[in-house]
Amino acid sequence: MNDYRTYLESIYDPRTFARKVNYIRYNFGADFSAGQRVLEIGPGLGEFITYCNRVGIHDVDIIDRDPGIAEYIRAKYRVEKLWTASAEDIPTIESELRSYDRIFMLHILEHVRKDLVVPVIQSLYRRLNPGGLLIMIIPNGGTPLAAVERYHDFTHEGAFSENSLRQIAQMANLPESTAEVRGYFIPPYELINLPRIAVQKALHLLLKLMMIANGSTHLKIYTPHLVLRIRRGGA
Repeated sequence: MNDYRTYLESIYDPRTFARKVNYIRYNFGADFSAGQRVLEIGPGLGEFITYCNRVGIHDVDIIDRDPGIAEYIRAKYRVEKLWTASAEDIPTIESELRSYDRIFMLHILEHVRKDLVVPVIQSLYRRLNPGGLLIMIIPNGGTPLAAVERYHDFTHEGAFSENSLRQIAQMANLPESTAEVRGYFIPPYELINLPRIAVQKALHLLLKLMMIANGSTHLKIYTPHLVLRIRRGGA
């Protein structure tokens, strides 16, 4: 069995999988609806595809660099087109991609070399239909706890703050686009999450006060992960 797939299966149990689906539902439920065409880069074990199928989305394309994950996803889910390629290959395979209503990347951008981040975003943006939305979830490199996310994975190439994500969107110079950075929030669907939400809010307040006391420019978003949303105009 593929090493990366083995690793994912070692940290996923049914409850973990369900929690990941709930995060997607809570943070992006208003963005997805039946009949959309969707591209996902880096599907993991399929939590996003599972959510798409639940809301009536079945026209899904996948990009993943790992042959074992690609094989698993193709066997378990209905996938229209699948490329075994990394996110860094997207500018090269752009002409093969279809046009999409939604493009989704969960914990992928931090694995892309710095010099390729803007070209990758530009290529994906060109594949959006008018009114389409590119969604990227990235570890929040602007918080004092960012080193945990940044360095626990050797394959991470970079870190991003809310400010640097806005800079990237501006540097990409995407025509008729609107960009927004927001937090990635814990869903309140399970009882165990309620104290987590309360503690997290208290921690975020403490971090904000510490940064103000230190004379630093304080952040506006303290969640462990950020969401960069880029919408294409013209709908």
